[in-house]
Amino acid sequence: MKGKTLAISRFGSGDEFATREALRQWGLDPDKDVRMLQVGLTVARMAALQGRHVQASLLSPPQIVEVQRMGLNVMADLTDLDVEYAHYTLATRGSLIVENRPLVERFMKGYVDGIKFHRSHPEAVIPYLRKFSRQNDAELKIVYENLRKRIQEQPVPTPGGVQTIIKSLKADKEKEIDPRRVIDTSFFRR
Repeated sequence: MKGKTLAISRFGSGDEFATREALRQWGLDPDKDVRMLQVGLTVARMAALQGRHVQASLLSPPQIVEVQRMGLNVMADLTDLDVEYAHYTLATRGSLIVENRPLVERFMKGYVDGIKFHRSHPEAVIPYLRKFSRQNDAELKIVYENLRKRIQEQPVPTPGGVQTIIKSLKADKEKEIDPRRVIDTSFFRR
């Protein structure tokens, strides 16, 4: 990857952050060893890959099958890297939890029930995914399994995962935030 151009959506985005973490894991300096190019949304990054304007880009599970169909290779699955990260995390203002806890509890119950359904009913989920995709059933099964592997049944962020995000913040004052101060797991202790 040294000397190559990587596509990201925009500077400050989650995909830029994840790309930087992956490069560090591989012993590369993201500021010196590669060039990051702001390309935009996933469709634009896939087009940049296909047109050979960039050599790599971070993509989500649904797009992995599509780039393989284009004849491109998957270099790595970032879930295999040794980086603790708060994937698929929900955030809200503390004041909403205080002022309308029953609403947040109902939302969280529905969210967790949806995750459990997704993880245990591929026969219902794959036809639903088909409505929003041009992928065939074999490809959708790969996408389903990939998502199932990534989304935890109890979507509770860990202090280490939140700390990984905090350390990427620009301001020194922000980097002093204790991750335990911003995580509320009370919705999962019932």
